[in-house]
Amino acid sequence: MKDLYGYICNTNAEDFKLTIRIVEEATKQSISDELDIARKCVQEGIAYEEAEELGFNYAAKNGRIKNYILYYKQMLQAGKLIGYNEEIKNNEVEKIYNNIVSGKQNENYVGMDERIALSVAAKYISTLNDHEFLQLLKDTQMITDEQEKSLTRKYKDIPNLKEEAYVAKRWKEISKAQKEATHDVEDTNQEQK
Repeated sequence: MKDLYGYICNTNAEDFKLTIRIVEEATKQSISDELDIARKCVQEGIAYEEAEELGFNYAAKNGRIKNYILYYKQMLQAGKLIGYNEEIKNNEVEKIYNNIVSGKQNENYVGMDERIALSVAAKYISTLNDHEFLQLLKDTQMITDEQEKSLTRKYKDIPNLKEEAYVAKRWKEISKAQKEATHDVEDTNQEQK
């Protein structure tokens, strides 16, 4: 933790302002992307398929998109347009963003203070070498003794190194194929329009 304090103490005002701007822009872009997904589902009558990629659970993101879908359905029922008018979209993004900043947003959102803290932490972690990162995990009790042993194994101590490497390589191939298939489907949808 001493290193983290040192890192934060060495962060100047300009670094911090830049971090806040990056977090603001990233948050607004995420909101905009989620609104686009919801609008597309409603306009094209496509059911929203919940995302779950590479073992990560996107429950909060899925919840937000479902809320936006309900919002756009209500707008349609009220006879309001939900087209891609940039001014309307930007107003929607600003309204949602301001709610996040003021803490009025629902539990599916991480507050701005936490987003900024995560961004600073990510910058700090990116400066660490492998040994320092492992020490940070141990100091913060984020890994068990068993996980630490696994992370610090020597090649000679791994009996089935080739098998493990094969599984990792195969996983990368499958992941790459899934991404390419997703892009192919998106490209086909764009061409059909």
